[in-house]
Amino acid sequence: MTSPSDTPIPFRPLDAVRALATTAIVLLHAATPYVRTDLPHLLWPIAERSQSLGPDLLFWSVRGFARGLLFLLAGYASAIVIAKVGPRQFVRKRLHRIGLPLLVGTLTVLPIMYVVWASGWVARGWALPKDLHNFRFHGRGIQSELFGFGHLWFLYYLLLTSLGFAAWHALTGRLALRDRLRLSDRVRAALALSPLRVLMIALPVTVVVALAPNSIFDFRNGFLPRLDFLAYHLPFFIVGVWMSQVKPDKPNKPKTRLPERRWALELWLALIVLLVAMPFIRRQSWGPLVTTDRWLLASLFGVYGGLMCSGLVGWGQSAQAPTGKAWRWLAHHSFWIYLWHLPFVGLVQIAFYETHVAIAVKIGCGFAAGIAGAVWVQTRFGTRRGTGVPAPGR
Repeated sequence: MTSPSDTPIPFRPLDAVRALATTAIVLLHAATPYVRTDLPHLLWPIAERSQSLGPDLLFWSVRGFARGLLFLLAGYASAIVIAKVGPRQFVRKRLHRIGLPLLVGTLTVLPIMYVVWASGWVARGWALPKDLHNFRFHGRGIQSELFGFGHLWFLYYLLLTSLGFAAWHALTGRLALRDRLRLSDRVRAALALSPLRVLMIALPVTVVVALAPNSIFDFRNGFLPRLDFLAYHLPFFIVGVWMSQVKPDKPNKPKTRLPERRWALELWLALIVLLVAMPFIRRQSWGPLVTTDRWLLASLFGVYGGLMCSGLVGWGQSAQAPTGKAWRWLAHHSFWIYLWHLPFVGLVQIAFYETHVAIAVKIGCGFAAGIAGAVWVQTRFGTRRGTGVPAPGR
């Protein structure tokens, strides 16, 4: 999926933060079949609902921040790239780094996932073996969710967002509006730095989730873009763009201990917000009207996502940033882990289906299989690109 002529990309701590979000998504998928409060239209090969709070806490803690963080980092990188090469070259780079993996993944990963997922449906009595080669499934809503980008939706929506960003950049430049619309350095710095950037994420996300709860509380497979999905991820992308335009502090500028450690405070506050939100999640009931409970839960998700993203980015930019060999290894493999982990996770979950193995062990084995399987695929079919991560946000 990568060209041998590509030059190595130097490692940066934010690459490790991106890799952390990707790894967290693998953990989410490993826990998915054991969650009591899952997504209504999310079809999984098997399901064994746990009575423990652990899988639910793991699932919703990752779902509340990981995809937003990836979009934030993509916005951060996109603004840097487009400023260097311009909109035309930016589009070419995005098509190569996002569009090409999306196309190849659709032709390779998704067919393999279909076989694994359909095998799981047969194992749990949802389908017959003949349904696999007929591509016809009766009942359980499988047929309506059968065709789409599956877990590659992230690349699809990131590509759409990137193309929209390039079009906006080109249009404002052509109409000589960029300087007029450009925020002052002081305002941009205020919006991009914590704690205000938490609100810049939390406020629009709260409105989107309250008005369109399916943007986070449901998953519909398909090929047509969903406006609620785009609206949910856009605030993260925009904050990432603002952050990339803020000049770094001067080396001799004094720093207090509080700003340096603010990222840790934000992460602890995020954990508290998540614990407050969990009872509402476990008894969620989304009616057609906007109720007080809906706005409360939406605001909790908005604040949680803002705090987690701000805290993890702050961690990546702090003196405690992840720079060790393990982080470099994870960053180098993270894009392939994202692309290829899910078939291996599904295979392990089917193998453990209705066995007396502890749920925690099943989650751990699925997680390990997803990481190991994806890395194995990269070592067999990938091209080494130095210590950097060939991530779609670049």
